[in-house]
Amino acid sequence: MFVNKNQLEHLLKPDHYTSEDFFQKELTCLFLPGWHLVGAKGELAKPGSFITAELFDTPVIIYNFDGDLAAFLNVCSHRHCLINSERSGCMKNFKCQYHGWEYKADGSTGRIPEANCFRPFDRENARLKKFPIATCGDLVFVSFAEDPPPIEEFIGDSFDEIAERFCEPSRFAMSWDYHYGTNWKVPVENTLEAYHIPELHPTSFLGVYPGEDYSTHILDEKFTRLEYNMREYWLVYRLLRRGALLLGAKLTNTYIHHHIHPNFVVIFVDLHAYAFSYIPVTAGTSKVRLVTYCFRGKRKNPISWITWLISRFFGKRSVLKIALEDAAIFADQQRGLEKSPHPGVIGTLEERLYCFQKYVLEKCGEATE
Repeated sequence: MFVNKNQLEHLLKPDHYTSEDFFQKELTCLFLPGWHLVGAKGELAKPGSFITAELFDTPVIIYNFDGDLAAFLNVCSHRHCLINSERSGCMKNFKCQYHGWEYKADGSTGRIPEANCFRPFDRENARLKKFPIATCGDLVFVSFAEDPPPIEEFIGDSFDEIAERFCEPSRFAMSWDYHYGTNWKVPVENTLEAYHIPELHPTSFLGVYPGEDYSTHILDEKFTRLEYNMREYWLVYRLLRRGALLLGAKLTNTYIHHHIHPNFVVIFVDLHAYAFSYIPVTAGTSKVRLVTYCFRGKRKNPISWITWLISRFFGKRSVLKIALEDAAIFADQQRGLEKSPHPGVIGTLEERLYCFQKYVLEKCGEATE
């Protein structure tokens, strides 16, 4: 059931999605103090593995030093080149792609080609800028705050649940980046409501449309959550149930959509776990980083192996199809926001948006009454 029985005020006005001043306020108040998803240990499994990210106009690189992960500003202290510009990869030594300067896990310089050319050498000022790094299960987060809150505090009571779903017996399946031509709040709000499903996703959800009688909304100042009993749609329920039985997964028959304010979302069904981080780029553009895990279990027979491969394939394919269908509307949404004279309105099905908008305004120091 939904919490509210009447329509709600659309607290954010069109200017909140287009204003450069408000965008800068969001960066300062919402994003720079927190933690941000950059990837998963599944991408960094081998010593020498690395991933890169661009967060709030800041290039970041995360590197595996023989099992220990470290995050740095992705800029060499020699001549300011990006250390590496690939999305991910593996390099035996942590070194700059331009002149081969190497760095250690604490950010200090290691081997420098023709080092005698740089005498006397100020080693301390050549140290890379290092960022705090933390994990929740296999999910890897970076913060730009000098003294960020513990990751457990940032994620809250759902920390153990999320950690359990993004590690063995589930396995890394995919990571994906995509740029949107819209303010970051537009894709966040899109994922918080199912009202758009019949129009944007007529086939992608196999006809599943969360009805109120089978849905539970949990509304909190730090998060909102949808728990949906999938027994409402017997065909989807039976398919997922069959796969879970073959792999030995715990049967819940529940779809969970959990949004931790402002921009971190996880989605769980019995066989799949998805983590989304919606990152602002400019006032009118944004991007998403998606990490997908698929339940593998401990059964090693051929049937379970084939079931896992099929499940992983459809789990990846379906989430990308849905994400691209959503993305197709975002530029039009942004264009409409730039020209809209309307105050907007939120229906009871969309009540999670109201909590999100209230959080944004309060954190940015604007009244919501």
